[in-house]
Amino acid sequence: MAIRCTVEAEISKAGATTLPARKLFLILKEVAGADIDVEIDDRNAASIRSGSSFYKIMGLPEEEFPKFPNAEGGKSLKIEQSILRDMLKKTAYAASSDETRYVLNGVYMSFKGSKLTVVATDGRRLALVERDLEVPKGSEAELILPTKVVGELQRLLSDKGDAKLSIGENQIIIELDGTILVSKLIEGTYPNFRQVIPAEAKERVQLERELLLAPFTGLRFSSAKSRNR
Repeated sequence: MAIRCTVEAEISKAGATTLPARKLFLILKEVAGADIDVEIDDRNAASIRSGSSFYKIMGLPEEEFPKFPNAEGGKSLKIEQSILRDMLKKTAYAASSDETRYVLNGVYMSFKGSKLTVVATDGRRLALVERDLEVPKGSEAELILPTKVVGELQRLLSDKGDAKLSIGENQIIIELDGTILVSKLIEGTYPNFRQVIPAEAKERVQLERELLLAPFTGLRFSSAKSRNR
């Protein structure tokens, strides 16, 4: 998995370096100033200033950092961020954590027939959500997104804007507002989940949502109508 994020900054001199992520994070977490000044010398040593704070950490040359993947030649489509986040939230919990069933350690996504289908299962429970989606001609695809990546993606998705998905061979690139997430896909064939979903249900029960939630949320209902149900 790879993530690239861009932010507005005042650049005095263009350049690049590679800094130790954990050390940099701890420094930025502790500085008191609102603005951060970063200066890199010829030995890739970074001087970081913010208010009265000053730090110096050693980095590595730009060339030693792996090249960021590109989406050229892949299938491309768009979906509203809020819709994608909602679908992942409703299914990801059912994904398996059993490493021996590797193909189930992720969320299955199908972009076919003007519809997006998202599925997760651990063999005992199954969650499925479908939404209408305009899939461009030639962009139909099936993929399995690793659970860890799904978790990161849920944190990145917002209520506004679109997410652009570029699907290549064993790879997906998701572009959000100023952030790009790249992930390898789980290889393998996802099981036929539709055959375990009953085609017909003879008994149906209709319940009030609040009453069904009450035992799990600690809510109490004192009305006569509630007591009689």
